[in-house]
Amino acid sequence: MSSTYSIICRETKQRVWIGQGDRNSMSSFYSGDPKIMSNLAGFLNATIGKSLEFVRNDVNEFVYDFQEFGEPETNPTDRTF
Repeated sequence: MSSTYSIICRETKQRVWIGQGDRNSMSSFYSGDPKIMSNLAGFLNATIGKSLEFVRNDVNEFVYDFQEFGEPETNPTDRTF
């Protein structure tokens, strides 16, 4: 089963999804996808000077409480799986 990875900013409570891979490393970084690259660029611009963390989402489930950068704000209790 693959894992997904995000970059998060605890200060702004935002995250940006950047790829997936196995449980030991991210093997697929979606650098060829314009939407993902645009989101990443916007996220990095919006968080200049702030601490960022690279996290594996399935181990750090708190990331799902962070707002996905570039997406409309939603209530975390409204999530469907």
